[in-house]
Amino acid sequence: MDKQPYIVGVGAANADLNGASLAPIHLRDSNPGHISLSAGGVTRNVCENLARLGADVKLLSCVGDDTFGAFIRRSCEDAGIDASHLYAARGASSSMYLSILDADGDMLVGMSDMRIVQQDMPEDYLPSKKALIQGADVVTCDPCMGEKTLLQLLDLCTPGQIICVDRSSAASTPPSPTAWSLEFWPEWKFSPTAIWNARARPF
Repeated sequence: MDKQPYIVGVGAANADLNGASLAPIHLRDSNPGHISLSAGGVTRNVCENLARLGADVKLLSCVGDDTFGAFIRRSCEDAGIDASHLYAARGASSSMYLSILDADGDMLVGMSDMRIVQQDMPEDYLPSKKALIQGADVVTCDPCMGEKTLLQLLDLCTPGQIICVDRSSAASTPPSPTAWSLEFWPEWKFSPTAIWNARARPF
C-alpha cells in the first residue's frame, strides 16, 4: 500500500494578541481599541492553511504547560492539524506575539517572545522525530527557533524532500542564509533563495 503523503511543519506556534486602535494613536499613552486573541506562529499558520485545504499536516513545536499552551494545542486540533507531536515544556511560558495596528489597520509595531522554542525545546526533540521528518513529502519551517535548531532540522532532512523556510521577519533572518547553508550541506544545491522560499534540490 502506498504511503499517504503528509507535510511536517517545524517552528513557531504562538498565542497572538492583537490590538487595533479606534483612533489615531497617541504614543506613550493609553489608546482605545479592540483587542483579540488568536492562535498564530509562522509555521503554525502555514500548517493551518494547508490543513484547511485538505492536506495531512503534522506540527513539531514547543508549547508551555500553561493556559496559552492548551489554547494553541486546541486551536491546532480544531483546524485539522495533527498536534500530537508537540513538546510541552514544564514550567515554561508559551510563545506569544503582540501586534498593535493603527486606525488604518496598518501594523505600527510587533513584538515576539519566542524564548520557549529557542531555550526550552530539548536538543534531542527533533532527532527523536527523525523518522517522521524524513517520511514527509514537504517540510515547512521558520527561523524563529534559532539558527542552531534550523541547521539541525536541515541536517535531518533528505535531498528528495521539498524544504520551505518562511523568513517571518528581518530580525529572525540570518544575514547570509545561502552562505551558511551551502557550507553545511555540500550535497544540496540551492538557488539564491531556495533555502527560504522555494525548493531545495539535490545535484
